[in-house]
Amino acid sequence: MAQPLEANSQPAGVSHPLQMRLSTRFDCEVFGLPIPQGSMCRAGLSLRYSNHKELLDWRHNVMKELISSRPDDWDSNAAVELTATFIFPRPVGHWGTGKNQGKLNGSAPWFKLTRPDLDKCLRAVGDSMEQAGIVKNDAQIVALAADKRYATYGEEPGLMLTIYILD
Repeated sequence: MAQPLEANSQPAGVSHPLQMRLSTRFDCEVFGLPIPQGSMCRAGLSLRYSNHKELLDWRHNVMKELISSRPDDWDSNAAVELTATFIFPRPVGHWGTGKNQGKLNGSAPWFKLTRPDLDKCLRAVGDSMEQAGIVKNDAQIVALAADKRYATYGEEPGLMLTIYILD
């Protein structure tokens, strides 16, 4: 009879699965304002997202970049790890004026602490990955690291993704 494992322990010789990242991965960059996938509203007899038009355009751009970036030997049935950075334009007030034009104010934050919510931005990416055939179901995203921040000088708004196959 097998002995029960202690809390937070692993069988001998087994390391944590997220430490066993394979070399199969790809990077993808999508330019444009990231659009969250959030609240639904009634449209006649059906439901749709309250930002339907913008969301469809954003998801189309994400899918297009995912399809063009994925390796030929990509396994759409595998568990994946996702890293995502959402980049938003800075408000004018973050920049200096006059002789300080083009320089960030000392009080300008790095991270975007206001809407949209990070989880709603990720929801749009997960559904785009599914529609692009990167995964069969976005439930295959078993690990993720994500952030949302403001653009640096000369940087365009958008999304930077790295997707790993885990085994």
